[in-house]
Amino acid sequence: MANALSLLTNTQKKTLKLKYIDNLAFKEIAVIMNVSQQAVSKNHKLAINKLRNLLQEK
Repeated sequence: MANALSLLTNTQKKTLKLKYIDNLAFKEIAVIMNVSQQAVSKNHKLAINKLRNLLQEK
């Protein structure tokens, strides 16, 4: 799992940390990262899909 996480971009890692560790909503993450809510949603989706694909390969 740590290997898969290392393959994410810094933005994707930060998005996942704020969502699942800090338990913030996309709207709150958008304010912190100074991006739109849609950008947060897209980063989240890309990160989750990338992790899913990497973990299914193993």
